[in-house]
Amino acid sequence: MESPSSAASRVDFYGFLDRMRRPAAGGLFRSIKSFLASLSPDEPSAEEDGARVQAFYAAMEAAFREHPLWASATHQEIDHALEGLEKYIMTKLFDRSFAASAEDAAADAEVSERIGLLQRFVRPQHLDIPRVLHNEASWLANPPHLHSNLKFVQLFRRETKLVSEVEYYLTNLISAKMFIVNVDGRLLSMEENEFQMHMETAKLGSRFPFMDSETESLTAAEVKQLHGLYRQVVTRYTSLSKALRKLSIDEDQLLASVDADS
Repeated sequence: MESPSSAASRVDFYGFLDRMRRPAAGGLFRSIKSFLASLSPDEPSAEEDGARVQAFYAAMEAAFREHPLWASATHQEIDHALEGLEKYIMTKLFDRSFAASAEDAAADAEVSERIGLLQRFVRPQHLDIPRVLHNEASWLANPPHLHSNLKFVQLFRRETKLVSEVEYYLTNLISAKMFIVNVDGRLLSMEENEFQMHMETAKLGSRFPFMDSETESLTAAEVKQLHGLYRQVVTRYTSLSKALRKLSIDEDQLLASVDADS
């Protein structure tokens, strides 16, 4: 699947727009605008929108094949037109189709947090991966909006493109996401109490990132971050001390007034 910013994708998109500007494409363009307008009044629903978008792709493919502008077009040229159509449609629908619900935002946050915690202690040997395939760099990846990206591709990428190698990689990514959400000690070849201990330690480490760091191992950026945290602590400690002193004075005054009344 081409990246939206790839050279081939840009050629498809601009080629599609060029043909849509021609007078002969007026009927096709009106169909596209009418479809987009039909979605606007409805509340966003990724699943329902996805089904409607897929049906529209299929209808437009038939329309392209029968249209004079593509009368002698090859299969690849029709495919390029459909790639351009998809990019145009999804550019217009992006705000209502990508991470548009509170549930999606929560799922993205959950997956990102789980990855962040697991990164702190899970290593290839926990997954029974052969040593020759170990690659520590791959354990540092925590792509943003992983759940929403996968859902977006599943629902809005043309179904005819989600086959063969692309389908294989997408299926593996979805499986990896589900593994991350559901992983426990058994799946990591460790006792459950050991897994829970690692998770709790990781949570503590995410709140206090430099607790286990050696001074010599800190980078310049980490020293700067640590200095910023130190300033926050001093500021909060100063504010808290002032509040406590004021509270103590108020208590002394209250006790004195009670003694005087008695």
